[in-house]
Amino acid sequence: MQTVLVTSAVAGEGKSTVASNLALAISHGVREHALLVDCDLRNTHNTPLIKRNIPSGLSDYLMGKLNPINLIVRTGTPKLSVLPSGSIASNPAELVGSEKMRNLVKTLKSQYANRYIIIDSPPIMLTTEPIILSEMVDGVIVVVLAGKTPREVVQKALNSIHREKIFGIVLNQMKAKTSYYHTSGYYYPQKRG
Repeated sequence: MQTVLVTSAVAGEGKSTVASNLALAISHGVREHALLVDCDLRNTHNTPLIKRNIPSGLSDYLMGKLNPINLIVRTGTPKLSVLPSGSIASNPAELVGSEKMRNLVKTLKSQYANRYIIIDSPPIMLTTEPIILSEMVDGVIVVVLAGKTPREVVQKALNSIHREKIFGIVLNQMKAKTSYYHTSGYYYPQKRG
């Protein structure tokens, strides 16, 4: 399991933050490297992992302009790189669904045995790109904003992806109620159901 797609049902659920944090956590492993690929070609924004503005990226490669290896940016964290989204594309679904994108995912995956590729995509209910990308990766993580996203919307989003591809759901911004109980001089957190 080397390629992971991180998406959400709708916008504003924190999927880019979860994708960035997952890549960051993986890069802190002993041998593991992480590459975060920003596949939101409808919206140019820099990941918090890069402190400067990067004008070119994935979309520029898919439109035939640049070599993808030259577009990968090293971050301030060792073993963590980012492939930014690049210029806003007028045909993002077509670019993401292209054979060029499939070959890129295969190439990135085969280059290093110890590198994990985390793909940050647009929301499932707003675009077709996550459904297309889910066919190219080993698994999918769906981010859900706790207490905000309606259950029916989440269910519809999950139904659009093959069940065997779903690694799990991240319930973002969950407020857990915790109480403490005392045993032998130690306090242990106890979650309430």
